[in-house]
Amino acid sequence: MPDELTREQVMRSILERERWDARKNAKLIAKAPSFSSLIDHRGSAEYSDNWTAPTRYVQEHIPTRPLEEVARFNPLSPTHRAPILPTLFMPGFPKSATSWLYGCLLHAFSPEAVGCGRHAHRWGADKCPHRFAMTALYSTARGEFREKKELFYFGGIRGDEQFRFRHDLMDLHGPDPTVPHLPPLWPWEQSMGTMVSKREMLHAMCSKSVHSQSCLLERRDKNCTKATCSEPCALPPRCSNLGTAACEDPNWFKFRFSCKAQGSNKPLPSSGCYHPACVRTAPASPQLSGQFIKCAWDRAFAFDGRGAITKEAYCVHSLLPWAKKDELNVSVVDFTPNYICDAEAMRRLHEGAAGQHGRLRFIVVMRDPIMRAFSEWAMFSLGWNWDPVKNFSASMAFKIRDLKQCNETLFNRPDLLRHLPTEEVAQYMRSCFRYGAATMYPTTSMYSVCMLHALRYFRRDQFLVLRYEDLMRMDANTIVSTLSNFTGLHLSTRMTNASQCQPATKTYMKSKSANGSLTTKEQGKPTSPF
Repeated sequence: MPDELTREQVMRSILERERWDARKNAKLIAKAPSFSSLIDHRGSAEYSDNWTAPTRYVQEHIPTRPLEEVARFNPLSPTHRAPILPTLFMPGFPKSATSWLYGCLLHAFSPEAVGCGRHAHRWGADKCPHRFAMTALYSTARGEFREKKELFYFGGIRGDEQFRFRHDLMDLHGPDPTVPHLPPLWPWEQSMGTMVSKREMLHAMCSKSVHSQSCLLERRDKNCTKATCSEPCALPPRCSNLGTAACEDPNWFKFRFSCKAQGSNKPLPSSGCYHPACVRTAPASPQLSGQFIKCAWDRAFAFDGRGAITKEAYCVHSLLPWAKKDELNVSVVDFTPNYICDAEAMRRLHEGAAGQHGRLRFIVVMRDPIMRAFSEWAMFSLGWNWDPVKNFSASMAFKIRDLKQCNETLFNRPDLLRHLPTEEVAQYMRSCFRYGAATMYPTTSMYSVCMLHALRYFRRDQFLVLRYEDLMRMDANTIVSTLSNFTGLHLSTRMTNASQCQPATKTYMKSKSANGSLTTKEQGKPTSPF
């Protein structure tokens, strides 16, 4: 009986604590600014209340953008191949239908959708004058190429030793995928070649490293030598430290736990220098290393097409298209929704554009901040179990308390931020926003702070800002037209009213018209599936 009473007392105490947390959080929410105060409503009540107003407003206020030249990273000349820079970003905000909008964009503006066909040999600018969209790729040790929606290269996560931002961008753009007798975009055509042939191509692409485009440009323009070049360009080419290379590194002890877990109790002998964006894996060697976990040895492909035993395999961690001037007409997308609340990411995006930062375009979707935070908490706490706090009010209260303790002055006077120098705004975000990472529910919903910082680096017309609630009420035709006007991507007449770009679930009722033909009638307002 005493034990039973003790348990009852404990449960009563827990319930009382939850009620107290709920009351405290309700007070915090009551003091918070309303979502409407963060959004420019253009002073129009009709815009907020009328069901068709979002569609009409977007059509009237998004100008058609002229087509710009493809942005190449430090090309040596028009005839030299150079990596194509990502120029189309969706930097925020998570849990605002960013994954859905990414799928819509890639569907509506794929090479096939814009009228360039399904095969890579027809995707060159000489045969396809229409601008289309593509993502970066990664590959597996089997030779499979897959889309990489969220690159996390410029930020959004804690930087590590293996895949982080460097000004040469070699880890991002990967090796030149040029192969004789194949079109430049052959890796993006899923039907191109067998897995065995793709593994051989990956081996050829990755097995050596070269100096970065920046260094090649410096050597050409300054005619510098090892003694007069800048330090990165005076050194030998940078090598990969991914995969087995992590355990071949002179500083092997940094990866000793990963290496030991894969069967290596001591440093491995060096297998040579290969491209920093590539991963090498081999039998009886460490197969997983840090961030890259998709390049694992598998006995299923230990034999090549000729029956010989394969000694090693290469994967590419990130691969972008390479091209000569006017060879391709493509926009590369990076839809990492954690960039915008990471002060370092926005600065790196500006610096990594190699003087072409004016060509970058950002699609930003904002959602009711409390609903966005709740959706993120539900995923990370109830779904993925990353957050041990299973009460949303309590979790928010803890995060808000931490934010206040981080900088109480700016917590109470956020209006001061707009008057601070850019570096001080960035320092506040570094200290309190934890690089826009997962589970930062309140700060990732502080849209005005993140946008204030982003606009210190980029012009306002480089941002397409949409409300999630309005996006869910638009029809597919308006959505794809808006994306096309803002990005310059070609919109084919076949893609209007595409079901993949229709966010709302509508109920239809079949009826017969006067002449007996079948028609459809919409029942009620559309409802969001998110």
